[in-house]
Amino acid sequence: MNLNLTNASNVVVTGNKFLRTHLDTPNNNGADKGIDAKSVIWVKNAMNVTFTTNTIDRMGPFSSFAVNVQPPTSGINGVNTGVTVVN
Repeated sequence: MNLNLTNASNVVVTGNKFLRTHLDTPNNNGADKGIDAKSVIWVKNAMNVTFTTNTIDRMGPFSSFAVNVQPPTSGINGVNTGVTVVN
């Protein structure tokens, strides 16, 4: 995982480049907290999070989600438009 937004509010994630993620099998860091290590960006228990102009370049075969949003959350914007997977 490259970004963990847990217990966060009023966050803007903009202009980031996540490079060559999940090319190898992820370890189980965060598993005891229910975090899916196959996610590039994890969002849980968050309010008012906005994603704009972020890029994931070369998301590897061991990733299941670009952005994984888990309840409880509210006001999450730009998941489908503000994070682009390329290559």
